[in-house]
Amino acid sequence: MLRVAICDDDLTVIEQLEKFMDEMDRNRISYEVFSSAEDLYRYRKWEQREYDMYLLSIEMDGMTGLELAGMLRQEKSQALFVFMTEDSRYVYDVFEVVAFDFMIKPISAEKFGHLIERAEEYLRVSRPGFLFSYRKKTYRIPCDTISCIEKMGRKAFIHDNSGTVYQCNMTLKEIWQQLDPRMFAAVHGSCIVNLREIAGIENDEVTLKNQQVLYMSRSCRQKLKQQYFLYLKDLP
Repeated sequence: MLRVAICDDDLTVIEQLEKFMDEMDRNRISYEVFSSAEDLYRYRKWEQREYDMYLLSIEMDGMTGLELAGMLRQEKSQALFVFMTEDSRYVYDVFEVVAFDFMIKPISAEKFGHLIERAEEYLRVSRPGFLFSYRKKTYRIPCDTISCIEKMGRKAFIHDNSGTVYQCNMTLKEIWQQLDPRMFAAVHGSCIVNLREIAGIENDEVTLKNQQVLYMSRSCRQKLKQQYFLYLKDLP
């Protein structure tokens, strides 16, 4: 699922983009809207939220979309940035923050649909994916969006950082074959956590950024703490 943040202080633009997204498959895209760059930045910080793509208006009162993108790039965000404007002269300014696309308002449904297709394809190719099947349907989600995986009996429950829970029938060995051991660690014998989703470790509990609390077994405690320390040490 493509996670999108839309930021524009023009209500007409917001309503138009919401209409385009609502007409798409609900399992294909999720979005949140903001009327100012300041609101989006504060919400992202407070909720520990990350998006796959930001649709940002360049011309806004207060902080501009370009300024917001610059701040997010400084925080090492790997998201795609798409800038919306009524003035094509801004096209040269977006190169400083490595823009994915630049769109002139008004945006048509055709152009928007093409943008979503390109974004999905780019992320599919550029991000390692976790592949699984359930009830004759095959899924592929980016590994970096997984918060934890819990194994209960024959079923595995895959939690992503947007709150969605998938399930499949996979063994722990099959699950580990698709995960980077530098980014994922065992919490206990039947639970795996994404190190980047950890908010804190205390005693025998691991708290995730989404406030989910996982029990940490004694046998996994030392290795998990070592892995998490190395992960934090490598952060810029």
